[in-house]
This record gives sequence, structure tokens and C-alpha cells, in this order.
Amino acid sequence: MDEWKDDPGRPYYGSEFWLDSAYGIHDFLINPYDLNKRGPLKVFDLKNPQSTIFAQDAAEQKMEGTSDSLGLFPGQSHILDQWICDRETTGQYGGLSAQYYNKYHFDLEWYRHRKKCNTLWVPGNVSPIRFTGLHKGVDYRWYTGDAPTNLPGF
Repeated sequence: MDEWKDDPGRPYYGSEFWLDSAYGIHDFLINPYDLNKRGPLKVFDLKNPQSTIFAQDAAEQKMEGTSDSLGLFPGQSHILDQWICDRETTGQYGGLSAQYYNKYHFDLEWYRHRKKCNTLWVPGNVSPIRFTGLHKGVDYRWYTGDAPTNLPGF
């Protein structure tokens, strides 16, 4: 789990403190991805709440940007960049995992159930998201509440 090792001002908590931090919520659920909109967002602000991720298996309790989710956002070539970088091309882990976490395979924190990520959607249903590769990911709009081009299989 992310122990916020990149924040020098954080209070110190022992490793046992982080053991229950197994699920994460994305910042775009509260604060709009579209900078022209104001937050905090409410369910009626989401164009497609039925295809919007509420929380999921994650290494972070709060994912705050385009580089720490399973969504392949515009301009990105792979997912989980903050944690993994381009392992499929270079064979190396990078991002925070290299500097603070001894090159731990953080993709395992999202895909911890036989290469699937258990995901809670805004309406309350749960379904797994299958690992399709670090260069594929899922439709980023599953995090923004906008209408996706491919719907998750429920």
C-alpha cells in the first residue's frame, strides 16, 4: 500500500497502519476532470453514473490524477504510470515504486484477484475488471463520469 513515502511532511505511521488500505477512490469522482466544471461533483453531475467507478482494489486510498488508475487517459501510452512506468517495454518498474518501495510490482495491488480488479460502481454493483495489459487499460471515462465508448461488462 502507498505509505505516502513521497511526502516528507507526513506523520510516521508503522507498516501495520496501512494494512487495511486495500481500496481506493479516484479524485475525479469528486473533483471534475473537465477543468471547466466546478466541484465537488454530485451523482446527478455524472453523465453516466452506471459506468462510473466509485472505488476499487488499489495501492492508493485516493488516486488523484491520470497516472494512477486503470484508465488509459488521452496522451498516455500506459496505465498506472505513477507506480509502474513502462515495464512492458523496458522490463523495469519505475515511478514511485522504484524510488520508495524497492521496485515492488504495484500492478498486483490493482489486479490482486487472479489478474482482476474488484470494482464498485456508483450504483452499488460490483464487478471485476480483467487485466488486459499496461498499454491498454480501460476507458478513462469510467473515472470521469462521462459517456464511455465501451461499457464495462456487468
